[in-house]
Amino acid sequence: MGADLGGAYLGGADLRGAKLIGADLTKADLGGAYLGGADLRGAKLGGADLTDADLTGADLTDADLTGADLTGANFLMTNLWTIPNIKNEVNTVTKVKLDKNQRNILTKCLQLQDKNKTS
Repeated sequence: MGADLGGAYLGGADLRGAKLIGADLTKADLGGAYLGGADLRGAKLGGADLTDADLTGADLTDADLTGADLTGANFLMTNLWTIPNIKNEVNTVTKVKLDKNQRNILTKCLQLQDKNKTS
């Protein structure tokens, strides 16, 4: 189990490369935080504010982003497909920064998800 930072104010914090494996960041304010290259495997980010956060190259394997505000978050060079339910979370915002390949894959996943709902 990682650090308990639930509800913490970390807005704009420089957490590049931080080891936050399994950390509880539920409802934490990470707006504008620098999380590039951070290890957030298994982190609990439910309801967290990640508005304009830089997650470039962060490891979010098995992280819980349920209900997190991802508006303007930068996910460039981040493997989104290891995050449970990421399709649902990214689909709820319009300004998430993804590279072209990530956007194309996400679009295909959403199309498959919609197709499965109608079959």
